[in-house]
Amino acid sequence: MGIIRAHAVSEYVTLINLFTVNPRDQLGLTRVQLGDMYWYGKRQPGAISANFHRSLDGVRFFNHAQWRSMEALEAGRRTPEFQQHLHNYRYFEMSTDPHAYEVVMTTRGQPLEIRWPSPVLVTLRVDTVEPARQEALVALLREELESEVAGRVGAALHRSLDGERVAVYSQWRGEAELEAALSTAGQRALQERAATLARATDFRRYEVSGTSED
Repeated sequence: MGIIRAHAVSEYVTLINLFTVNPRDQLGLTRVQLGDMYWYGKRQPGAISANFHRSLDGVRFFNHAQWRSMEALEAGRRTPEFQQHLHNYRYFEMSTDPHAYEVVMTTRGQPLEIRWPSPVLVTLRVDTVEPARQEALVALLREELESEVAGRVGAALHRSLDGERVAVYSQWRGEAELEAALSTAGQRALQERAATLARATDFRRYEVSGTSED
């Protein structure tokens, strides 16, 4: 089980690696990621957890991982085992977009649990921004997350360390609750305001496909 709580980069680092895949490769990539994490990733000094998610439309996959520090993360990437891990990707039609984050806040100040199997529907919103606009977008999304939304189990707001991404990881009771939330006038106004700050937004529905703690 993974735990998402608010943290500064001095405490630990959250890595979100977003994969774009051919739908026929999504399940195979999931299995490679899970297999490599079980025999390699959990043994790395400073690795805390890894949590894998498949998009319901088949074209995305992401790993929400936590490390004790950037130094531990970078050291893990330099190992021969990690290079072999990358070599396994040659079988798939895919691209990756990894960014290191700090978690700015969670709803109600409560940590989120990532479990597998999981009854919740997960959404991940990733905004690409100019670094000069990152803080403005963080403030806008924080304002929305501080309000109660029916059907939302919890959410965590992430700010990338390079200034180029803002990400919101959310858990929902189900599709009906998500659709009801997205259809409100407040949400439509939020999207319009966010569009003036972000260069691009990727918002998709996911299921939890495994965690390193299972």
